[in-house]
Amino acid sequence: MGAIKANDIRIGNWVNEKRVVNLIREMEEINIPVTVDISILSEIIRGNTLNKFSPIPLTEEILVKAGFECRKLYDAVYSFQLECKNSEFRIFTVDLREGGIDYHMEYDGNVVVLKYIHQLQNLYYSLTNQELNIQL
Repeated sequence: MGAIKANDIRIGNWVNEKRVVNLIREMEEINIPVTVDISILSEIIRGNTLNKFSPIPLTEEILVKAGFECRKLYDAVYSFQLECKNSEFRIFTVDLREGGIDYHMEYDGNVVVLKYIHQLQNLYYSLTNQELNIQL
């Protein structure tokens, strides 16, 4: 995971903010999920972040927190579905064992691979014209 590009995010996207905390006798870097606001977006656009912000990997837990319902389709293949205004938004997961889990959405004959929360938020908004409500 590297730095986030300004043209990949929108206000309202979730990202990790790297913070240094002082634990007894030592400093430690931790990632805190934050929602992008105008000040964070401005920092990223100006390039003053020094890898301070990073994308948050998409997980099954996050999909459930966003309201998706999990359905097992086959061995190690799941469908996460969210009812939308006039349609259904569906994400498929395939467990690639050692390679991790692949999240993708099939739309109009195309496959879109999703790795991070902000990608899911942006795709959802593009297709539904609604924000995806995720509480981290």
